[in-house]
Amino acid sequence: MPRPAPLTTDLPEGTLAVQRFAEGIINSVGEGLCLNDLQGLITFINPVGARMLGYEPEELLGQPAHALLHHTRADGSPYPEHECVLQMAARDRRTYSAEDEVFWCKDGSSIPVHFVSAPMLDRDTLVGAIITFRDISAQLALRKSLLDNEFKMRKAQEIAGFGSYVTDLATGRWESSPQLDAIFGVDADFVHDIPNWNRLLAPEFREAALAHYLEAREKKCDFRMDYQIIRPIDGARRWVAANGELEYDHEGRPTRLIGTVQDIHERKAIELQLQQSHDLLAKLSELVPGVLYQFKLTPDGKFSAPFASRGVADMFGLTPEQVKDDASSVFEAVPASHRQAFIDSVLASAKTLQNWSHEFPVQLPNQEKCWRQGLARPELQADQSIIWHGFVSDATQRLEARAQLQHLNETLETRVAQRTAELAVALEHAEQAKRSRGEFLAKMSHEIRTPMNTIMGMSYLALRHATSEKDRAYLQRIDNSAKHLLGIINDVLDFSKIDAGKLSLEVSHFDLEATVQQILQSVEPRAVEKGLALKLQIGLDVPRQLIGDPLRLGQILINYINNAVKFTEKGEIRVEVQRLNRRVDDASDSTCMLRFNVVDTGMGLSEEQMSRLFQSFEQGDNSTTRKFGGTGLGLAISKQLATLMGGEVGVSSQLGVGSTFWFTSQLKPAGKTLPVNVDIAQSDDIRTILSGYRVLVVDDNDFNLEVAKGLLENMGVQSVLASDGQQALSLMQQQVFDCVLMDIQMPVMDGLEATRQIRADPALAATCVIAMTANALSENRENYLGAGLDDVLTKPVNPDMLQATLMKWLRKPPHRAASGVTERRRAANMPIQEYGIDAQRSTGELWNRSEFARNVGSNPSTQTRLLLKFQSGADTQLAAIVDACERADCTAAAALAHKLKSAARAVGLLQLGGWCETIEQMGSVGDLAGCQRTALVLVHSYREAQQEINAWIQSNSRAGVTLAPEREK
Repeated sequence: MPRPAPLTTDLPEGTLAVQRFAEGIINSVGEGLCLNDLQGLITFINPVGARMLGYEPEELLGQPAHALLHHTRADGSPYPEHECVLQMAARDRRTYSAEDEVFWCKDGSSIPVHFVSAPMLDRDTLVGAIITFRDISAQLALRKSLLDNEFKMRKAQEIAGFGSYVTDLATGRWESSPQLDAIFGVDADFVHDIPNWNRLLAPEFREAALAHYLEAREKKCDFRMDYQIIRPIDGARRWVAANGELEYDHEGRPTRLIGTVQDIHERKAIELQLQQSHDLLAKLSELVPGVLYQFKLTPDGKFSAPFASRGVADMFGLTPEQVKDDASSVFEAVPASHRQAFIDSVLASAKTLQNWSHEFPVQLPNQEKCWRQGLARPELQADQSIIWHGFVSDATQRLEARAQLQHLNETLETRVAQRTAELAVALEHAEQAKRSRGEFLAKMSHEIRTPMNTIMGMSYLALRHATSEKDRAYLQRIDNSAKHLLGIINDVLDFSKIDAGKLSLEVSHFDLEATVQQILQSVEPRAVEKGLALKLQIGLDVPRQLIGDPLRLGQILINYINNAVKFTEKGEIRVEVQRLNRRVDDASDSTCMLRFNVVDTGMGLSEEQMSRLFQSFEQGDNSTTRKFGGTGLGLAISKQLATLMGGEVGVSSQLGVGSTFWFTSQLKPAGKTLPVNVDIAQSDDIRTILSGYRVLVVDDNDFNLEVAKGLLENMGVQSVLASDGQQALSLMQQQVFDCVLMDIQMPVMDGLEATRQIRADPALAATCVIAMTANALSENRENYLGAGLDDVLTKPVNPDMLQATLMKWLRKPPHRAASGVTERRRAANMPIQEYGIDAQRSTGELWNRSEFARNVGSNPSTQTRLLLKFQSGADTQLAAIVDACERADCTAAAALAHKLKSAARAVGLLQLGGWCETIEQMGSVGDLAGCQRTALVLVHSYREAQQEINAWIQSNSRAGVTLAPEREK
């Protein structure tokens, strides 16, 4: 191809200089410049453009621009020449530009470009096109980076629950992220300026927020403050944490405030509850005679007392503040003659981690020497420090009495008559002290149970709604600690009642096998977690229906089994029930002696360890406290309970092999099979059963009212709140309630008087009244029932016990039951054909056991466990499907049915899976009426299948099938 003519021709000298000057400018610009003739051939390209494309300028001259540079799009598809804008500019006499195209380089690669193609004229004659272009790779990369950073920032705010803002201090306007608008509860119409932000603040925080901002501006520091807002969208008050940083101009004047806001409402509520509980416990500790304390020894040998009640002033002449960081002054209060022995006893407890017990004298200013007794339990902390939890009491009188008794023994022969009367008085005082101790423990139990009800209730409700795994972990720790504390309170209360001789047994009919199986099921999750098998063996000659106290019988068993699970790492735990000493001539079967064995394959016990068991505050090996914990009261209480039931306790064990804890109990055969109580939670949807009932909750504690209301709402029960008995009577005269949950100790009118007046009013007398009290003494329970109360619930209220009690008493239709609820109950007993749905639409038989066995294996124990697990979740899923249908949410109903379908078919419930699939199909096309009808059939199908499953489980239970969980692989 001939080389194109040069750009310039013979020109006058001045014109040629101008031409060369123009070419110099063109060659020095940062963009590419190219000239095409009418045939699309390149007649000129500057060096910058040639370098972009990987060529020398001479290589491009005379070449077709489209075929060389613009032949293919960015996605690799061909670019027709007649559509090429490089050609079209010369053809159409129009200017074209593009930002999303590429030019192809000499090495076959491409570069994204922004180019402009314009027609080139010579005295109104079209001679070609002029193209300017530049490489926009860096711009595109920067744009992508900015988009990526913006996306990451938005996701980070969503995950952390933060919202961000930027405030222009000159205009007063602020911009916010969507997360911040959601926290503040504002919509797109909200004007984002400082006056409107000020109106979002709760009035009591406005002045403080302004002062805090002015202080931050003056000191040029960050703005940090927690305050409450009032959300315009719903009027709700919410706690938020605001953080901000000021930006300044070159003259030091603030120009912008940039920061974040986080919703901390739930955290604030929990902190307030914990602080109130802490304050209450601190007040209660002041009532304890002596001093309650925590004593700490750090690895570097320093002593401190992180907590000490005000009684430390009486015991040691010091204040809690004086010993909080440095407790060496405690040792200095002990006379020098006894100080080293005192210190050695503490260090010995630290070394062995055994309970500390020591008697020592204290010399207080201007007082005679007095004696103290200290008891404490040590715990090793993660940082290797040791903390003792204990108390110190005044032992002066007791030790003086002991010294006097020693003197009496030495002079007994000469003074026995004189001292006999004094001894009688001392014994009377001791008995009085024993009674006072029991009354004190009962009082303390009542006072502690009230805040415990709030802690456990709020933790239960918060766990149901917490979405963050971190928050759930914190709440679960609170709940576990509260339950542990409640167990200690119950143990101490039982021990005090046994010690005072006030614990009595109840007499009722019960099913032995059902009672023991229920206990095993409650322990099963912990056993499964450790891979332990639970087995039950009941002798053929053991009566199944008995008369006795199943609660106390179960209390011993659960204590034995819990200990077995705690101290067994592998193997099995077996519960055996045997009949002892049955006489051949005893045809009446009036009584029988049963022996219960709990056999484990755990670590075992030595003879010395077994000798310390069944004693108060003792364990087999106190050094295990660090790993397993415990109060040491469980076995002592078990021994006393077995004695009350006419039996004994004992243990046989071998180190490294296992242990057998046993007890005997004298019981009466019932003589006939008791009617089986159907578990309402398995026979119908709980929320469906309780929905529509109206319950009046009466309590003078606001937190208890809030807990009760939350628990009832979770069950579908409507609640009305009253703060005393007088207010409750007034409400009952104006409204109709199905049940009253009545606290006992209240101002104005207590619960007993209110109940008496309810029973005296013919219009109110039939109302069910259930006590909900922190007083756990059995004699008080009898008094409550005698005053006309129908039942008694003990605080802290267990949600499952509350639910069971309500379902026990609310048998009649609710006074305010909605027609939809009545319709569902009527429909639950209808034949499938009467629902208006073809029963053939479901697929598969009711329960295909062969399919079930193929899916989960043939082990009856595993099958039983999986069926029980399926049933525990199916009720909740069915309730959610019915609720979604009632809310006309077909999409949710279809999604829930899809989830239940897989689980149902996995356990062989093919018909149930078929109905789930029907709801799934109807929901996907928005057939609401079909979903609602099929949901009723779904519940009906499940209840029929459940009867068959429960019969099969019961049959396996009688055949000796045990709950033997599979070990994790």
